[in-house]
Amino acid sequence: MGSGATAAVVATAWFNPACDAIVSRSLSAHVLAFAARPCGPRATELVHHNLVFGRDPVSEFHDLAAGRPPADPTLYICAQDRGGDTAAAPGTMERFEIIMNGPPTDRSTTAPDPEVDACR
Repeated sequence: MGSGATAAVVATAWFNPACDAIVSRSLSAHVLAFAARPCGPRATELVHHNLVFGRDPVSEFHDLAAGRPPADPTLYICAQDRGGDTAAAPGTMERFEIIMNGPPTDRSTTAPDPEVDACR
């Protein structure tokens, strides 16, 4: 990570009174799992493991440090039926999993209703 992204991640530290120390909070994630028929001009380019980077990784970590989902996130896309000997035939249903970094959360943090509704 560059220095700007590292500084943004370090800014997520929080004070833990139980151990009287600053503890770094880990990131959370938003995960989508679904089946779909890939289409479009780049559908055939997907391999089993794919990374799609946002335009500005530093801004992604600034958003995360501020406790909000990134506006332009890096996405990990797993095309589960691609690669190896089990490749899906073109135009058929395939299984996908998409993972996006999320801000650190604790048990008292809940997602805003519009965000929850968008995931349903």
